[in-house]
Parts: sequence; structure tokens; C-alpha cells
Amino acid sequence: PDENAVVVLAHSGPKGLGNRPYNICGKDWGGSPDRPPMAPLGDFGDSDLRTALDGAAEAGCVPCLVVFGHMHHRLNMGGRRQMVALDNQRLPGTVFVNAATVPRLVDIVAEDAAGSPKQRKKRHFCLVTLNAQQDKVQTVRDVWVEVVDSESGECRVVDEKLIY
Repeated sequence: PDENAVVVLAHSGPKGLGNRPYNICGKDWGGSPDRPPMAPLGDFGDSDLRTALDGAAEAGCVPCLVVFGHMHHRLNMGGRRQMVALDNQRLPGTVFVNAATVPRLVDIVAEDAAGSPKQRKKRHFCLVTLNAQQDKVQTVRDVWVEVVDSESGECRVVDEKLIY
């Protein structure tokens, strides 16, 4: 219905968001021993998803958010990938979010209630806040959460970055 925000969840992001390794769907790898070398440049976005998004927009259904993973945040050549992108040419108002932080579970040492060190894990999440009245993405946050007590489900945020 027209009154609902449209959110698309996909495995990979769409083609057309850049062809540099650091772009949200940019190719950052080359060949391997069993394959011929490939230049580490190119748009690794999904052309089927691009076709679907363009068709939906032509029909008047423009998503406010397209969220996906697949393209790891750390680049093979060093550095970090752009994790949020806009496509103001084709889909103005749509925010593209790549949630693929790898690894998403990381061992940490944290103090327990008595002050003794204890091995725990922190987990990665990407949190998106939508403005319901305007069908717009308000914020995107990169969040790491530590499970303090697995029996009670108590958690605490150990790191948080606003990325949009």
C-alpha cells in the first residue's frame, strides 16, 4: 500500500553504485591459482536487482532502503569499503546499506561484576531507523553488542558509529 515504506532485503547490492574497490559493491579481488587473474576493478553489483529496482521505480514504488551483505567491509588490498551509498540519479531518496562486517562475532576479554577478566563475544549489527511519517531512512548505525549474561539475555553496546 502507498502508506507503507518499502524496504528491500537482498543478498548482494545492485549494479550501478560504483566500480572502485572501495565502493559499496566494488570488486576488490583479483585472480586465484585456479582462475586467471582479474583486474581488481569493477562493479560487482547484481544486475537483476538493478533491473527490479528500476522497474519498481518506473511503477511508482521507490524503496526508502535497500539492505544487503555479501561484500565484506574490509578490502583485500587494505582499507574499508563504503557501507552506505545513495543513487540520486536513478533512485533519489533510496539509501543502500551493506551490512557485511566480517567477522561478525569477535572474542573479547571483559571484566565481570567482580572485576575479573572473562572471555566473551561481541556481535555486529547494523541498525536502521526509519522516519515513519516521511518514508525515509533517518539513521544507520554500525553497532557492536556484548552479551553480558546469556541466561538473562542481558546485553550492552560496546561500540557504536553513526554511518548515515
